Amino acid sequence: MVTNCSEGGVLGPVPGVIGTLQALEAIKILSGVGEVLSGKLLLYDALTVSFRTIKLRERNPDSKVEQLIDYELFCGAKATDKDLPLTVLQKSDRISAATFSSIRSSGFPLDY
Repeated sequence: MVTNCSEGGVLGPVPGVIGTLQALEAIKILSGVGEVLSGKLLLYDALTVSFRTIKLRERNPDSKVEQLIDYELFCGAKATDKDLPLTVLQKSDRISAATFSSIRSSGFPLDY
């Protein structure tokens, strides 16, 4: 059985790395500069900080999507079935970036 990210977890910085790579691909496609990864699969191993590219087969022109299906119904679970409702800090418990910077520059420790 394959677990989902909610169950198995995600190594924190990895979504940022992948998101940055996706943004770079979008810029390359829109600007027409560089070599795009269209028709390829980029594999990233965060534990060894290594990349590998695999060429994908061409799409079979005879295959067609006949109808759309409900993914959650097909899988038997909601896409967010493991996510608990997000609890956000109360407004009184928040500070702005400017206030935080001021506190840090005045020498106060972070655990005040």
